Amino acid sequence: MLKVFQVVQGFGMFIIPAFIAAYFLGSRAVSYLNLNRKPSYISAVLVIASMVLWIPSINFIAGLNARLDLPESLNFLEDEMISLRDSYNQLTYLFLDTTSTAGFFANLFIMAILPALGEELLFRAYFSGFLPNGPGAFIGVS
Repeated sequence: MLKVFQVVQGFGMFIIPAFIAAYFLGSRAVSYLNLNRKPSYISAVLVIASMVLWIPSINFIAGLNARLDLPESLNFLEDEMISLRDSYNQLTYLFLDTTSTAGFFANLFIMAILPALGEELLFRAYFSGFLPNGPGAFIGVS
């Protein structure tokens, strides 16, 4: 049931509002969001390369975050952060606790594809319309 709620939340918070905004801001939602155009190959290569190149930096910053020691006066905040981290870890375990292939693909959809798609559509609907060349100006659509 937790996974169903996560899917509903992903659609309700990101994807549906993006289409509603595109409907009201443009003449046709699909064309406003540039969903009728294919991304350029160079954009795809650059995105993948940048993701791979940023992994060491992200791991370094995560390591620094894990070693963070707050002053004694902020013990209450540190305890709250540890509690939130433990709750997050329990929730992540609940999502990942599967042994089936279908469960793996469901997790992949819920935890990777749906949020990425939702964020991209939300960016295109709300923010890229304010860019000088309109939606899709910096995302390599042709």
